Amino acid sequence: MALIVEVINYQGSPYAGELSARFDENGGSIGRLQENLLVLPDLEKFVSRRHGEIRYENGGFVYTDVSSGGTLLCNQNRRLAGESVVLAEGDRLKIGEYELKVHIETEAQPFPELFSALPDSGATFKLGEDDPFGIHVAPLFGEAEPPSLLKPEPQPPQAPSFIEQADAPAFHESFTPPQVQTDSAFPEDFSFDDFLRDNHVSAHVALEQKETFEFPAHLFDDLGLEPAPPIATTLQPAAES
Repeated sequence: MALIVEVINYQGSPYAGELSARFDENGGSIGRLQENLLVLPDLEKFVSRRHGEIRYENGGFVYTDVSSGGTLLCNQNRRLAGESVVLAEGDRLKIGEYELKVHIETEAQPFPELFSALPDSGATFKLGEDDPFGIHVAPLFGEAEPPSLLKPEPQPPQAPSFIEQADAPAFHESFTPPQVQTDSAFPEDFSFDDFLRDNHVSAHVALEQKETFEFPAHLFDDLGLEPAPPIATTLQPAAES
């Protein structure tokens, strides 16, 4: 960012030559001495040796009058005497017999032709026809329309979800529950207590009737031994509890 101060009039008439200075962020001064960035020759000494100072501050350029005669801000009809003012594009300053015009030079964009071709924020365009970037993709697809990059592909319709379906009974109306057999194979007076008691007594009686037990001889055929005489084992009846 820079500030250009140009002399446009001298003693009420357009300035015949070209006299200007460019102030960057380092700033500078205006006066009649050669040490100033913008030198305004003045034999009558209406211009001070160091008339005004320009500095870059908070993103803008500020002019401060340091002269004895003051500076006139013409477009605001305001006289500056030891005061400061933020300069804007097109401001005009009068120092002595010189009238100066201010021009603010902003940083140039790296690709101005690219940004100048962009459409307005509310404008729309179709890829391949009025593409602001000049990308013509239609020849790549021939007669077919190029694929859209701005909207998703249409999806096939889907069945409504369980939440969206109407209320339905838990079981379908056509469902027929199986028949439950009600005929019992057991008599009405059947009792598991009698069944368990009878079987316990029968097993106990059978155990008492057979007091000995013999191992079958064929169990020892695969051992390569001569069969031993049968071993009798006497079973003792279980004690009553």
